Amino acid sequence: MKYFKFILFILIASTPILNIQAQKIVEFSQYKIVENEYGNKYLEIQPHSRVSPSDPKYNRNTGVYGVLICYEVNGKQKAARQDMTYKLANKGKYSFYLCGSSSRLGNVSVEYFNLKDLPKNQWPEKSKCF
Repeated sequence: MKYFKFILFILIASTPILNIQAQKIVEFSQYKIVENEYGNKYLEIQPHSRVSPSDPKYNRNTGVYGVLICYEVNGKQKAARQDMTYKLANKGKYSFYLCGSSSRLGNVSVEYFNLKDLPKNQWPEKSKCF
């Protein structure tokens, strides 16, 4: 039993060292709008297609995958440009709060872009939503 605990400890402690190489995400599944038990609405995005072989520039927690989200809440237009990389790398999906239970959600549109491959001056602007 003592050896089992020791081996278990080594496996758990070495997990960050056994880092699996990231692959470039080239396509995302259709986004979903989900509602939690309190009625709040969230946008949920998951990767769909990846390309091999792995490239070190995509093996990061920030600054790789971006999204422009355009949406309406109670008739008022809103926009958000977000970095999805951390949540995709650590949770396998990206979630974004849209509105609360008492709000009315209108049109939602999503545009994905690669922060690494696209020059910053070509990233989509929030003004594109309006």
